Parts: sequence; C-alpha cells; structure tokens
Amino acid sequence: MHGVNASRRVVLEGVLVAGMFLGVLMLAGNAIAGQGGEEKGLNVAVGDTLTPFMLRQYGGKGEYVALRDYCGAPRKPWNALPRRPVVISFFADWCQPCRREIPELEKLSQSWGDSVTVFLVSVGDKPEQIDGFLKEVPTKLTILMDPYKTTSTERYGISGLPTVFVVDKESVLQYISTGFHEDSMEKLSAVINGLLSD
Repeated sequence: MHGVNASRRVVLEGVLVAGMFLGVLMLAGNAIAGQGGEEKGLNVAVGDTLTPFMLRQYGGKGEYVALRDYCGAPRKPWNALPRRPVVISFFADWCQPCRREIPELEKLSQSWGDSVTVFLVSVGDKPEQIDGFLKEVPTKLTILMDPYKTTSTERYGISGLPTVFVVDKESVLQYISTGFHEDSMEKLSAVINGLLSD
C-alpha cells in the first residue's frame, strides 16, 4: 500500500512539473509574439507593396480618393501628382487611443507640409458617427470612409485600432504600428524623416 502511494506521488509530481513547464513555454511564446505585435494577424507586412484602395471622402461631394494618385503606379500617368510618402491611420469613433493619436498626427502633418500625405480611414463608422467623433476630436486631416470594412479588415486584416501604415512613394510598406504609445509619434517621425532624406 505504501508503494502505491509513493507511485501516485511520483506521478502527481511529474504532472505538476509538466504543467509548470508548459506554463513557462506558453508565457515565453506570448512574450515572443508580443515583440512583433504590430503585424500580428495582418494580411500585409513591412516590405509588401500595399494593394491600392479607393475610398469615399467624408464630408465631400461623394468624391473618391485613390491611393495611386499619391504613391505607386499612377492611375493617370499624364496627370499624376508628385509621388510622396503616405501615412494611413485607421480609426473608429469608439476608439479611445485614436482620440489621443489624431491630434498628434495632425501636428506632425503640419510640419511635413505637402511632402507627405496623411489619411485617416474610418473603420466601420457611419457618417453621423464620424460627425459625433469630430465634435470631440476636431481635425483638418482628410478622412476616408470604409463603412463595410472591406479595405481595412478584409483586405489588410486590421483588427486593432489605431493602426498606422506608412508607405513610400513606390507604395511599399515601410512601417506598421498598432495602438498608441508614448513614443508612437517619435517612431513615426523617424520613419518619415528617413523617407524624405532618401
């Protein structure tokens, strides 16, 4: 009987040790995954040529804005704007970090002038929701609407907000960031400065 209890204790200790080992592995895996969290779950990655979009502009007369009018292969080569870096920030009216990011992004945009184009893409919002958002977070940045999430979620795989893309004048993704952090604008500014100095 004593031998049976000892065997049970050895088995239980083995199970506990194995459980602890698995727990440590899971924690380590989460830590590693967190290091690359900016691109986790997305359908795009830094170095990819961004599939261009054409989205309706909020507050306009129903006009559409095409990414190819600013970077990458132009739609109308005979009437093309100068190619330039483009910053695309995906946001929604319910997103609290977006409310912190947008004013900071607008300040940077003013410092870049016409050398960089900045778009805010509203993910899943109706025009009246954007109206309400802008009463609390006014901005002069161009807002594009993606009410059915066909561009943001289906095409690019965006799930966390805000998500920021930076594409160079060739429409190659140079930077992706999800969430708003204390150094977000510093990192973004460094990327843009690097592209402008090339």
